[in-house]
Amino acid sequence: MGIYEILQNSPQMRLLIQRNARPTEIYVEAIQSGIRRLRHDALEKCFQGLIDLRQACLAYSEPARQHPEGIFFLSERRS
Repeated sequence: MGIYEILQNSPQMRLLIQRNARPTEIYVEAIQSGIRRLRHDALEKCFQGLIDLRQACLAYSEPARQHPEGIFFLSERRS
């Protein structure tokens, strides 16, 4: 089961990328254009019964590494 962060490529986003905009500018545009975040996708799959809450939380809260159960973590958690 994959958990995805989906960003639709809009004309405004293409323009920002072409002019090498700062990451914060791209992030603001992504939020305004309705990016589907990892957290939302994971929680939606949890509510649908496709994954459990532990897996949903792990999908966006653990360091980037391969988990023994085959889950690949994308973000980093600092203590």
